[in-house]
Amino acid sequence: MTPALLIVILIVVALIAFVVLVWRAVSRQEQAAAAYLRELAPRLGATIEREDPARLTGERDGRRFILSLKRTSGQRAQVVETWIEIPVTTTMTLQVERQTSDLGARLAGDQLLDDPEFDATCFLRTNDPDVVRRAFDAPFRTMVAEAYGTGDLRLLVVRNQWLRVELRGALDDPENEPKVTQFLQAALTLAGRLDGSPVSGPQAPVVGA
Repeated sequence: MTPALLIVILIVVALIAFVVLVWRAVSRQEQAAAAYLRELAPRLGATIEREDPARLTGERDGRRFILSLKRTSGQRAQVVETWIEIPVTTTMTLQVERQTSDLGARLAGDQLLDDPEFDATCFLRTNDPDVVRRAFDAPFRTMVAEAYGTGDLRLLVVRNQWLRVELRGALDDPENEPKVTQFLQAALTLAGRLDGSPVSGPQAPVVGA
């Protein structure tokens, strides 16, 4: 056996070993994620519809909810998000996202809630600001502003009779459980408040719809 052939064989063996190690690591990670979902679902009052990508459905406080894992390709890397989706009866529209430009946002129709931290951090558009002012109490405004500040919250929107909250991170990651639990309960409470308030005024378009 020539030295050149020996080198080629060693490289091939090394590559095969590397692929096997990566496959085993991914397999263990997937097994751990599936096991965690089976533990998480009962704590949330949900059942597992699908493990990969994760999708849980359940009911709490008499209201149905969906928790799902979404993966999308961004400009630099894959974006992993947990979506909370709750059906609502209100026909109002609402969108809350991170504030990017004071002047631009004001010209685009940003609604102010007279909360300096929230107004500085969050862009809010709705066709019924009075309902939103009643539904967004001080603790909820603080939680949303802080989550946008850290990047944990990506979007909060009500459209076509669905309330949707998009959170950074995977549903099947144990480190995200406190955040998911907190926003799930907050979203359920918000859904109840929005459904309990009459909507007045014209329908407003949602940015990015």
